[in-house]
Amino acid sequence: QMALVCEALLTRDELAGVIRLMKEAVRPDGALFYSSKPATGQNLIWEAHVQIVAGCLMGDRKYLATYARRAEAEMQVSLQEGVQPDYSFHQHGVQLYSGGYGANFTEDCARLIAVLHGTSFAFNPQTVETVIRHLLDGQQWMIRGRRWDFGPVGRWVAWPAGVDTASDWRAGFPGATGLAQACRDLGPFSGDRRKEMEAFESRLRGDAPPNAALPLGYRVFWRSDYVTYVRPGFSVAVRMSSRRAI
Repeated sequence: QMALVCEALLTRDELAGVIRLMKEAVRPDGALFYSSKPATGQNLIWEAHVQIVAGCLMGDRKYLATYARRAEAEMQVSLQEGVQPDYSFHQHGVQLYSGGYGANFTEDCARLIAVLHGTSFAFNPQTVETVIRHLLDGQQWMIRGRRWDFGPVGRWVAWPAGVDTASDWRAGFPGATGLAQACRDLGPFSGDRRKEMEAFESRLRGDAPPNAALPLGYRVFWRSDYVTYVRPGFSVAVRMSSRRAI
């Protein structure tokens, strides 16, 4: 993305070098690889995002469209890695990762939805709805105020800020995304759930109390052996291990 900002300052050889590096993850057949394996879930979204930027730098609409469609294919509900039928998120196998990888997934997909809207590369409404439901019917139930429950964050539980802020450790940097920004990006597309999205954003930013306009009740994430119970005064979550989930 810095190459897009600085494109006018780069020589032709420098620009070609940047594009060559960006395409390192692309195999001859166009498939995306991550750490020498086929990319899936958020790892694929990261790689596809890089290729979308590369398409912009090359001025190649067909190349850009290829990886916009590849990103969109990964935004669908699946029994593989990614968004599950219960709107939890899996990465590295059948492993609950709605925080961590799942948070990055929502942030990056929301940004792509907003940026590509109104162009020939825009995602279809059903794809946008899936991302919105992943956020509101999944992640929202795993967060209180600005803090994740520790169950869905995976190895982020060991980071100093891995659970402390629902808006991601990057949110303190200018231009960073974070889940609050994802809410803002998705707001115009959320239809009759717009007020719910705005209330969630306010809680994530700390502009509203942690219990303001919360969804209340039980939410069972059967694909991930995880359940939450949300009340005005408290939230409780239980995560189990089984033969189904890592």
